[in-house]
Amino acid sequence: MGPLWQTILYQTGASLSRTGAPAAQVDEAQEFTKLWMRIARTGEDYELFLKKREEARRDKKPWLLSWASDDFTSLQQMRWDWDHILSFSPLPALKAVTCPVLGVYGEMDQVTDASDASSSMRKVLAESGNRDFMVKVFPNAGHSLSEMPSGVRMAPGVFGTLRSWLQKRVHLPEVSGTEQ
Repeated sequence: MGPLWQTILYQTGASLSRTGAPAAQVDEAQEFTKLWMRIARTGEDYELFLKKREEARRDKKPWLLSWASDDFTSLQQMRWDWDHILSFSPLPALKAVTCPVLGVYGEMDQVTDASDASSSMRKVLAESGNRDFMVKVFPNAGHSLSEMPSGVRMAPGVFGTLRSWLQKRVHLPEVSGTEQ
């Protein structure tokens, strides 16, 4: 529920924090990601990006390089990614949604910042006039809504929330006997 570049910045910090990386390492990785995003957005200082990336490779800091920052072969490629991928945000499209919406997030999600995403979703839907929406953040849940840290079962309340939300909006014919 925001630009992809913001999600990548969040993921950089969350994934390293999950592994127990020191705060200084997390900060350094986020600063490198910010540099990458700034250069992708503006096209300025590409040589600095190359220098920092080479230092990370040389100093054996693979955690500094994200899923894509290690793959760029040109400034044009980086700018194309910005224009077509990294700057994408679903929020403008969400403004046009008029059907009922259920947004569910896990509080401990390391892929999506549940607090920011749920806040953005609520704000956009309310401002657009959609009055039939529910946004819920499940405590102790990860990205798949499984209970953390084990991830072996769904977080409490997930199935009940889905069931009650659907029952209010989907009208099924009555079923008799044990077919329910």
